[in-house]
Amino acid sequence: MSDEAQIVLVTGLVSGGVALLGTWISNWFSIRREDKAFRTQTALELAGIERLVWKGDWLELNAQLQRQEARLAVARVPDDLILAFRSITQRSRRDIAESDEYSGGEHIGLNLDFVNAGDAVNRAVRAFLLRTDGRRGREELRRAAVQTTEQVISDPDNRRR
Repeated sequence: MSDEAQIVLVTGLVSGGVALLGTWISNWFSIRREDKAFRTQTALELAGIERLVWKGDWLELNAQLQRQEARLAVARVPDDLILAFRSITQRSRRDIAESDEYSGGEHIGLNLDFVNAGDAVNRAVRAFLLRTDGRRGREELRRAAVQTTEQVISDPDNRRR
């Protein structure tokens, strides 16, 4: 094969390889961009759950919780944190309903321990969704939120009945 043919062949192979690499990089960035948008939207939807805890219907709350849990799983939030999110959300809704029942609707409130546990869980979930606080920081937030939620829910002093 002549020198010119070899140059043409090598040039064609290199340009084809560069084109494939460029396409792969473009797709990779596109997937990362879509993943970030999904995680951001999921983080923004957390506030909607809080509204349902205070004023929503129990069935609507559970339906939205299932939706949010699925989104959290797709966003790779750890399972124990998703469970803590569900547990504290449901227990907070129950506490508000009990407060309403016992006060005859005059003093609707939420146990401060549930508020603090819910805040810890939401902060940890947001950190995982938005990839903030570094990997070690997210793990510390997760462990603290799960531990706090388990303690608060299992504490017999946190029951109105």
